[in-house]
Amino acid sequence: MAIFVLGFVAIFGYCFCASVEVNQCVTNLDDVIAQTNFDIKQFAGAWYTHSGTTYMYGDDTWDSMTNIIYVHEDESITRVVSGHPKNTDKCMIHPRIMTEDDTAEYSGALMQGTMKYKVMYTDYSSAAMFFCFDVQADGTCAHEKEQIEIWSRSIDDMTTDTMNNLLSYFRGIKCTDVKDMKVMVQGHCETPSSTEPDKPGGGCYFSPNERHVTLAKERPSGDFYTMYVAVTEGEEAVMSAYKFTVSQNDNIVYVTSSHRRVNSCSEIELGKYFRISEGHYLQIGSSIPREIWIAEIERSIIGLFICYERKGGKCTKSRVQRLVQQNQPINLDVLKKTEGRLVAHFCTKYDIYVGQNAGLCRVPDLINSIISFSDTLLYTKESIHHHTTSRLARMQIGSCQLSSIPVEESLQLSQLSGLWYELVRPMNVANQFESAVVYFQFQEDGTLHGAYSGAINNKCSPAISSHTKHLKGSVHDAEMMAKLHGPDEVFIWMHYKIVYYDGTYSVHYGCFGTDDNGNCKHAEASLYGRKRTIDEATRERILSLFPLLCLSTDFLQDTVHNVDCSDWVIPQTDHRINPGYCNVQDIPAQKVVSLKQMAGSWYVIAGTNPILRRFDLSLHEDILITEGFGRKDGECTLLFTHTGTSVLHKNNGELLISFQNQEYRGYFTGKVIYTDYQVAVLYLCEDETIHGECLEYRVSILSRTQTLDSMGRSLLEAKLKLPCGDLSSNLTQITVIVLDHCEKEQSCRIDDIQAVENLDIRKILGIWYIIKNTNKLNTSDSSALKFNLDEDGHIHLKFTTLQSDGTCVQPPYYSYMKRRNDPGDFLSTTLSKYSKPGFLTGKVIYTDYQVAVLYLCEDETIHGECLEYRVSILSRTQTLDSMGRSLLEAKLKLSCGDLSSNLTQITDHCEKEQSCRIDDIQAVENLDIRKILGIWYIIKNTNKLNTSDSSALKFNLDEDGHIHLKFTTLQSDGTCVQPPYYSYMKRRNDPGDFLSTTLSKYSKPGFHPFKILFTDYENTMVTYICIDIQANGQCGEKGKRLSILSRTQSITQETKTGFLRFVDLACVNRNDIIEVKHEVDCSSAL
Repeated sequence: MAIFVLGFVAIFGYCFCASVEVNQCVTNLDDVIAQTNFDIKQFAGAWYTHSGTTYMYGDDTWDSMTNIIYVHEDESITRVVSGHPKNTDKCMIHPRIMTEDDTAEYSGALMQGTMKYKVMYTDYSSAAMFFCFDVQADGTCAHEKEQIEIWSRSIDDMTTDTMNNLLSYFRGIKCTDVKDMKVMVQGHCETPSSTEPDKPGGGCYFSPNERHVTLAKERPSGDFYTMYVAVTEGEEAVMSAYKFTVSQNDNIVYVTSSHRRVNSCSEIELGKYFRISEGHYLQIGSSIPREIWIAEIERSIIGLFICYERKGGKCTKSRVQRLVQQNQPINLDVLKKTEGRLVAHFCTKYDIYVGQNAGLCRVPDLINSIISFSDTLLYTKESIHHHTTSRLARMQIGSCQLSSIPVEESLQLSQLSGLWYELVRPMNVANQFESAVVYFQFQEDGTLHGAYSGAINNKCSPAISSHTKHLKGSVHDAEMMAKLHGPDEVFIWMHYKIVYYDGTYSVHYGCFGTDDNGNCKHAEASLYGRKRTIDEATRERILSLFPLLCLSTDFLQDTVHNVDCSDWVIPQTDHRINPGYCNVQDIPAQKVVSLKQMAGSWYVIAGTNPILRRFDLSLHEDILITEGFGRKDGECTLLFTHTGTSVLHKNNGELLISFQNQEYRGYFTGKVIYTDYQVAVLYLCEDETIHGECLEYRVSILSRTQTLDSMGRSLLEAKLKLPCGDLSSNLTQITVIVLDHCEKEQSCRIDDIQAVENLDIRKILGIWYIIKNTNKLNTSDSSALKFNLDEDGHIHLKFTTLQSDGTCVQPPYYSYMKRRNDPGDFLSTTLSKYSKPGFLTGKVIYTDYQVAVLYLCEDETIHGECLEYRVSILSRTQTLDSMGRSLLEAKLKLSCGDLSSNLTQITDHCEKEQSCRIDDIQAVENLDIRKILGIWYIIKNTNKLNTSDSSALKFNLDEDGHIHLKFTTLQSDGTCVQPPYYSYMKRRNDPGDFLSTTLSKYSKPGFHPFKILFTDYENTMVTYICIDIQANGQCGEKGKRLSILSRTQSITQETKTGFLRFVDLACVNRNDIIEVKHEVDCSSAL
């Protein structure tokens, strides 16, 4: 789910397409002010995310989000976030427990770090929220880990006033910009809410409340059976059996259940539930999550309330069950004591059904013992008919006669002996294994015994046994009957066929019953392999057989073998090493390998892959990314990309490899057998057994140059001659005759580009015009740009572009540049939602401060090579004679290449236009706050202030360094009074830039930008405030407030006229400025 882009990009008028982030910007969380008068109980319940930034998750940000806040007795909360990822209707759910740090501030664990969020403002119908997803030890948060969001209780659109008020709270956050916020789409998940809705009839609740029942503090464990069930009026009564299995995670419980309707048992259901509070659980991993409450009633008896469906905050489909651990007849007298009390707690009319538990469906321990085929789901023979309409039956399409299902006629059953990896299986099997294996042993009586195991939560389960028997009347070994090992009255026999076998892969088909016409009513199939991987072409070819079996491939899933459970199924007496193969651990790896020095381009001198020609290696943090290039269909193309890390191994020369294309699935062992960083010998095992044998491998001899003498090759080949085998026997030499290494185009290295040594940054500030630039920039119709200097010494760069209608505009992005090494050497990033992430290297190649040559590398390799660059020739004037252009172009003709070859002349130039964005209205830079304190008189101001008959105001300084501003007004009786309100101002960004709020029951809530545009401290001052911020960052006409102040009650007309330039600077209409009368001196009222 993160993003920032670099560039002198704005210099060249070029934008990438991605989201915005400023890598170097950090926010001190103490500067993010949370609401002080905050009530978490009022804040609890359902909130919809109206809009937010995408700094953290970028393009992976969900399209819609719902937030449910559950409040616990200890003031901690559980925040359950649900939403739709992009391009999918699937509803995802993430619950997270958070503790209170301070008023309206909460934090909790996020992966290995800490997340925090603050409620900056809420009126409990809308809210301004700040999130930090990785709080640093010094209390700061990096820009790419920040998020600002607006929440609403309603999915309806917000009014402009509400939106602007909420946005105003974000203005003072250093590393965020409200322009980056995006409105969420409609369509929210139906998510549980713990808020109590209005009580119909005044007496019931939609969920248990601890005032009425005692919710279970501990997670239940073991088997429970239905004593009685209360179902909503008109619903069918279902008697159930449950198994509760606790996870090592304290907040997780697995609930396995089977339900009996009309004497037929359902399929086994396995649900994973997250505890959001004591006794209160929410199902995860489901598009329509269930919500359950578990209540302690008495010893060995629990009450279970299940909500299956919620609409409008109400549970519209539910069930109440009383469960007992003993499977025995029920004493009806027990019911009379509790049924009225339990049912009365819910706002739905329930009917009570009593059932005897003898003969209920049995629930197996799915966590520890289950096999993939659905015979494990059928615990009684009569339940077969129920399964013909179960959700698992969706794999079946149409109806096939069992006799028409093909078999591998030439297969001998003994050929199935040994270990098989499950590669593809039905999606909805109950065992939930992350990976699975089966080991077959051929018996003397011609049958197979099987042992099956898999992993849940990276933990292998004990093996389940199965066996086969001959099918009467069949002449083929590939057609048989099969069942789990156990009593026939519990585990039924099924028809079992091997429909495909090629020695490496096999397809196993199971039919769980036929009708009177011999049609299979419920069938499944799975794909197994001797290897853990399968290439895409073979996979598709085999799966194309499934429609012939009346089976759909839409409900298949690939098994990811992140855990190998082979040791759980292979008998110890059968562990043997295949002769003729090297064990992976026998392949030596260089003990000390610097991945950073390995980065760069390598040429294949010899290798087992005859079409591979070049490796490009790059390092991203501690991950080595490898791209393999070769000649395919006559074209030099990218053959594969894989990542490697040495984190999981003891020495740096041993890597865990993961390919990024569909032909390779899973992880592989790679080794750097030898390297001196000029030559290298690489090894990759593409098929590794549980015993570490490598059944298929790749080796390559590499060099930084395209040729290597015979002695050098021989020395490296010797590294492949190992005691277990000669790995050099299958090498293909890349000879000079067929030399073709897919050579990259020549490029200049970054360090080959010389920057100005003694650059005076202050002399390059101001406006420049682009005379020529790289033609890829598409900026022939734009030119003007401006360098500004921030307080931290970094350069802020804005520019203009010419639109098709002939008007000049400033695009909604700019560049941010910081010093790299030399004075003229910078790192640059562009702040824009369209930008490509990363900081880029930029250089001032030449300048005399009247003309300049700029360079930017936009695609830099780990070795400092520049694969794509941008250059621009700038001037302080809009024209430059041909000689001047030629002299500057000569600066771009370097020994490594001519950087001037793609320059394009710029003819149209945009003068720098005035911006009316509030952030672009310049405030006093070096303001001395103490010098502005005291009394001032308003000489002129906007007529909306209604202060033509009042004037005096006073600035005071609080102990915390904030400004306290009071006013006076002249009443109709000629007396001066101080109104019952005042302004409170705190520093925002620049010295003369503040956030102001008026404390009054009449005022609009929120902080507003307040700027001091000019002051000489002794005589005059010009102030500006905006109370109506628009989405484009400008101030609405009705919200502009500007005042010209004086230490005395009057100033000369010449001075008044001179100050009108500040009226224009603030984009205020001069006609809106009126004169203030001073018939009475109201300063005495202050």
